Amino acid sequence: MPHPFHLHGHRFVVLRMGFAEQFNGNGTLKGLNKHLECLGKSNRCAEMKWSNKDWEEGEIPEINKNPVLRDTVVVPAKGFVVIRFRANNPGWWFAHCHLLMHSMDGMNFAFRMGKDKEIPSPPKGFPHHCGIYEELPISKEGSDHLDEIDEDDDKMSKKQKLSCNKGIVIGLETSKIIMLFVGILVNIYVYL
Repeated sequence: MPHPFHLHGHRFVVLRMGFAEQFNGNGTLKGLNKHLECLGKSNRCAEMKWSNKDWEEGEIPEINKNPVLRDTVVVPAKGFVVIRFRANNPGWWFAHCHLLMHSMDGMNFAFRMGKDKEIPSPPKGFPHHCGIYEELPISKEGSDHLDEIDEDDDKMSKKQKLSCNKGIVIGLETSKIIMLFVGILVNIYVYL
């Protein structure tokens, strides 16, 4: 199945795209792209490597010479996409498949770009105690207003705290409803 992959915080260019091998005439997928080797023994092939060792060092032939900037690309079923982006936006960034059921299955990740002191501190008034999340260690260097933020959080009203907690619960419940709805649609489509 193809995956619409989205990267937050950056735009990238697609340097190369590879498609799976297909049976002649009908487009049915035969197997992985010839440039990929599956390392796992399961049929899901969660770990792969390049068939050609030179590609591991970035020596990939047939690179796109005139790429277009984008933030989303469809990764072909049993294929691959090689992207390049400028790592110039410090922070924690999210990348994920745009199919909700795949994101719920873990086809997403966050990656950190930059050192602690390069990552911007949260804005003034940003709630630190909203929901079930642990506070991340944030560099205090150059962040004089962090103490003010903590004081503001302590002054947060009961109504604000309650709305924070309900927001998380509503978010999870909404996701379940959407998942159920998508699941029903998929089943109806398959049935028809």
